[in-house]
Amino acid sequence: MDVDETLRALNPWGRYQIVLLIVNCVFGTMIPALHIMSLIYIMDTPEHHCNPYEGYSTSDAIPVSKVHSKEIVEYESCLIYQMDNGTLTNQTISCPDGNEYILSEGESTVVNELGLVCDKKLMANTAMSVYFCGVLVGAIVSGITSDYFGRRNVFLTATILIGITGIGLIFTTSYYTFVFVWFITAIEEQCVNVPSYVLLMEMFPPEKRTLAGCISNLAWGVGIALLSVYAYFLRDWRHMQIAISAPCFAAVFFWWFVYESPRWMISKGRFTEANIIFQKIAKFNKLEQRKTYFNNKHNGEAVREMEDLNGKHEKTKTQMTSLNKLMNCFTRKENRPIETKRKNTFLDILKSPRMRTSTLIAYYIFLVNSLFFVGISLNSSDLFGDKYLNTFLVCLVDVPSGIVSIYLLQRINRRPLLMIFLLLAAVFSISSAFVPLVTKSGTNLYPLILTLACLGKYAIGTSFNCFWLYANEIFPTELRNRAFGTCSFAARIGSIIAPYILYLNNFYAGSALLLFGIFAAVGGILVYFLPETRNKPLPENMEEGENLHAGREIVRP
Repeated sequence: MDVDETLRALNPWGRYQIVLLIVNCVFGTMIPALHIMSLIYIMDTPEHHCNPYEGYSTSDAIPVSKVHSKEIVEYESCLIYQMDNGTLTNQTISCPDGNEYILSEGESTVVNELGLVCDKKLMANTAMSVYFCGVLVGAIVSGITSDYFGRRNVFLTATILIGITGIGLIFTTSYYTFVFVWFITAIEEQCVNVPSYVLLMEMFPPEKRTLAGCISNLAWGVGIALLSVYAYFLRDWRHMQIAISAPCFAAVFFWWFVYESPRWMISKGRFTEANIIFQKIAKFNKLEQRKTYFNNKHNGEAVREMEDLNGKHEKTKTQMTSLNKLMNCFTRKENRPIETKRKNTFLDILKSPRMRTSTLIAYYIFLVNSLFFVGISLNSSDLFGDKYLNTFLVCLVDVPSGIVSIYLLQRINRRPLLMIFLLLAAVFSISSAFVPLVTKSGTNLYPLILTLACLGKYAIGTSFNCFWLYANEIFPTELRNRAFGTCSFAARIGSIIAPYILYLNNFYAGSALLLFGIFAAVGGILVYFLPETRNKPLPENMEEGENLHAGREIVRP
């Protein structure tokens, strides 16, 4: 039995596959992207300084932190000159009268509302890390639940739930309540993103899977670029939160035309239900006349009846012969006596030396991709200049990254492609770590810093696109979602670490970018030890997974 042949016969780019791809792009990818990257603005720390003493200006009462040029002067954020008998001294103290925030009209973030600056600054970084802890938990939950309940059920249920908790977040008034609800939202975000992507990948044969996966990844870039537009026009974080959460409720209507993965059904031995789903897809793809041929009729009789209806469609006749043969195979297999066979678990992957090595490397690369991707995205709002423009440009590069990925992944093998872009990301990140904002001669190097940041984000974004697809192809169907969930778990560890690595910039500017680059370089080297998967069938079971990782051809009867 070959599911890929059945999907080919049902028209790989039929109406159903296109609708599923659109649903995945908008609700399975863009919505999670908006939620997960919204923390760039929700937890943004506005420019601030101590409230000056009455009668004194900022330049008089606040010490200068750094002078880049005559035009670019930074003041201390959390220190003010001490007042002694009505006179300013050279001694500095912490802000006695709170902080003054420099905000645009209508702008508000959680940081300025809850005062998460100065001695509470680490609380803001901790809130972001807690959010990514929720994403990490969601990676585990999504893998287990979607392998047990099905990809579609988890995907659609979590989409509705993220709408509820996303809007509920705006009613929180304390730090701990906010962090708790945000944590729950993060779990749901992952239960949307991972199962929806696996569902999409399992609905396409190998030669079409790359394009579908790249289009889905492209939607992620569009989503986070769109976030800057939301934030620019909706500068109050609560308004933005409503805008990205309300559309989730449209998922209620998808229960009627988004079907469960036939691969998952077959892996569970539910052949009749898989057969029904194939019939529904055929009908959706305007192949109603074939519906009656998904039974035990002989192929010859089916072809003769098809000839009566569509005598001129020779290609349709050939596809029908193949389709009947495959569908009869599902029916015959279910009618056989059920053989007692031990079900494989994720531990079986770790027991295989080759698959264990590939899995551990996959964990590291996912961790590095996420660490770099999240870190440089969060850092974009701290770059000198307009934070909305900076973040928009840094996030916008994910769009050409997705387009280029579509082209390259269909023409170049996965392994060298991933290696090249991880090493490029390392070069750009390490280079930007040593570029000063202003040279000694007074030349402003802000454009160079922004360019290097965009190039680094472009490279790591392409790496992420490649590996998001690549990782789906190295695990067998029966354990794919669970294995991919653990890979996402590793990625979230990188996300959790990222805010704390960025915190190191408070002690040495550029240290975070330097570390991002070193981690990416190591990942680029480790890619060499992964198996190549381009244009190869998805392994359906452990035996085929072993063959793939050993470099042997997957042969099916």
